[in-house]
Amino acid sequence: RSGDPDHDDCLRITLDKIGDSSTYRLCFVEVATALGQAARERPFHGLDPRYACVQFRFRLDCAADIDCRSDSSCAPPVLPAPEIDYLTKDYASLRRLMLDRLALTMPAWREQHVPDLGVTLVELLAYTADYLSYYQDAVATEAYLDTARQRISVRRHVRLIDYRMHEGCNARAWVTLESASDVGPLPLAGLYFITGFAQLGAQAGAVLSHDTLARYPASAYEVFEPLASDPQCFLILSGEDKEPARLRQVLETTVPADMRSRVRIVDATPPEFEHAFYLAADAAVFLERRALPYYAACVARCLACGMQVIFNANGEMTGQVVDALIGLERRNKELAFHDATLRAGELIVDSSFAEIYQEALQIQHGLRSGSIARQSTNETVPLACRYDAAQRHVPQLLVDVSIIATHNLHSGIQRVVRNVLLELLKSPPAGYRVMPVREFNGHYAYATGFAASLLQAEPPAEPDQPIAVNADDVFLGLDLFPYGIQRNLPLFDDLKRHGVRLYFVLYDLLPVRRPDVFPREACANFSQWLETVTRIGDGIVGISRAVADDLADWMATLGPRRAEPLQIGYFHLGADLLATKPHAARNDAIGDFLMVGTVEPRKGYAQALDAFDRMWKDGVDARLAIVGKQGWMVDELAARLRSHPEYCRRLFWFESADDGILARLYTESSALLLASEAEGFGLPLVEAAQYDLPIVARNLPVFREVAGAHAYYFDGQSGDSLARALREWMQMRARNAVPHSSGLRRLDWTESAAQLMRAVIGSEWYRNSAELPLRRSA
Repeated sequence: RSGDPDHDDCLRITLDKIGDSSTYRLCFVEVATALGQAARERPFHGLDPRYACVQFRFRLDCAADIDCRSDSSCAPPVLPAPEIDYLTKDYASLRRLMLDRLALTMPAWREQHVPDLGVTLVELLAYTADYLSYYQDAVATEAYLDTARQRISVRRHVRLIDYRMHEGCNARAWVTLESASDVGPLPLAGLYFITGFAQLGAQAGAVLSHDTLARYPASAYEVFEPLASDPQCFLILSGEDKEPARLRQVLETTVPADMRSRVRIVDATPPEFEHAFYLAADAAVFLERRALPYYAACVARCLACGMQVIFNANGEMTGQVVDALIGLERRNKELAFHDATLRAGELIVDSSFAEIYQEALQIQHGLRSGSIARQSTNETVPLACRYDAAQRHVPQLLVDVSIIATHNLHSGIQRVVRNVLLELLKSPPAGYRVMPVREFNGHYAYATGFAASLLQAEPPAEPDQPIAVNADDVFLGLDLFPYGIQRNLPLFDDLKRHGVRLYFVLYDLLPVRRPDVFPREACANFSQWLETVTRIGDGIVGISRAVADDLADWMATLGPRRAEPLQIGYFHLGADLLATKPHAARNDAIGDFLMVGTVEPRKGYAQALDAFDRMWKDGVDARLAIVGKQGWMVDELAARLRSHPEYCRRLFWFESADDGILARLYTESSALLLASEAEGFGLPLVEAAQYDLPIVARNLPVFREVAGAHAYYFDGQSGDSLARALREWMQMRARNAVPHSSGLRRLDWTESAAQLMRAVIGSEWYRNSAELPLRRSA
């Protein structure tokens, strides 16, 4: 075979019989025979002796190094990618998905009755999958320090960097005991409180012995122990230098003998420890009937530190304190004296009244803006704003435009912010002044420069000034400011303390629902923003009912716990492209499809391109126009679009189209294709309806909410499924049988802003967090 270059290194050997499974040895040798001598073998001339022999066996279907036969096995078939709907995560959608799958695999089974065994199994599997989906979300949430909600998860994370987190402190409350007659000192060692229960049959306040309580199971009640039994709890007795004898007398007459070891008598508090005492204490008790000279300063400082203060209401001190507070009330109508209550011979001023008193002191001493030293943290932090207590002004609607005022990104959210704000400035809600505001260097300022540019007015001569607020003002977070809200949380705490109501607009929950299609940093920022606004906000307004329902579901499972219910509302967006009526009439083509929106993973552009590739391969005459700039995580898709053989022939991408170009495309296209896998509203639906452009949209709840029966809906995640839907739509279009979008109810921006104001100002809310079911614990 030396003449054949492909087989010059092969040797073919024919055997005289069939080989068995034994091991054979093949050697290349030279046989030298000399007369009168025995034959002897040696390796063939020119071969390395160690490679002259090789062992082999005759076995079927077993590859061997010496077998030069080519491998004729076929490559594994390429299976189509499974259609996975990542939005299917709750019981209802999982049940629907399994029933749809059974309709394909078992078309003869059509039973829908609840008692049917098949339906029972489907509902059982959907119920189990719903819980597994919740556990999956909960585990993913606790897996990162930025999103962890349970203290034990945070402790485990910070232990990785050798940080030991404190165990924390239990909640504490004051309990007042009243008796019908005088009693001696209570034995605190054996005293504790329990919650009432049905088997007990006793009223609240009943005194039980340990023997009586032992007859009931411990699981029937909760136990609350007094802090007096805590070895870390101390009582500090302080007075003037000349009062140590009197303080010791108080100790001996009022404190039980077994508790005196935890009482500290401080004759004169050193200045370096005085501030620490005020910060560490939970309450201050003033027993004197006489109004001592230094009591007024001590009371003011205790209230400024947020302590609970107890006075002897039978003496001179109470009259002086009450007169002072009433005097403040007369000077400042925002102070309310109802926080002070007279009960059981003591005037108790709780911590909320202490905050009001502290704020009144700031106003009285002229601390209206700038920075103050907060006693609770011993740090200097900026005030959120100036407290306008000098005059009563018209209530303000403070509209946050922090992002668009400094970075005009021409995004869909900023389009909403610009148009809604413009309508509010033109037609303010009754009884309110609309004031755009922006965050600037740690405080909020009036965005007068941005407002002037929006209204095409002369720019102001002075720079933006810090805002001044009052208790009846409203803050509306219209712009999405994810990293700024969390960063400036003290500012919003100040606004809350001043009585300003906080409302935020929610465009969607996609970064927490679909983190796979957003950058990780964006998901972390949005998750913190969502947790913060649902914790500090008075209400959240979604841009659709679907977003409001999604927020309610998130609040019921992962949302923060609130003392007051969170109000949830929604409004619909408007459209404004029809400012100039397009002159061109719609062409007669039935295959010109338009897609509008930023090119990003969730928008369905990859699936649409796969579908058109399939139709072009099958000879379908169709064209696709894309309007939207390149977004995130789509570098491969963008390169595929720009290098596509049909680019600028039957595939067009307008990355910087203005409203005029977009209006002409709406006019000349055959249909709007909206293939987004998830959306908060779907503004192109309303814009297409302005031009009576037929709509082909994915079957999403939010699209059905906006478009109703005035659009053609498709399902499926693959390009083939979309190609089939588009071909079916084109056949319907040829018969003039497609749904018309002209009947779609659409709003202009005036009506959209009015819907938003009905929730924020008119308190017409869709639902609230108190109506949500109890959350499940992971």
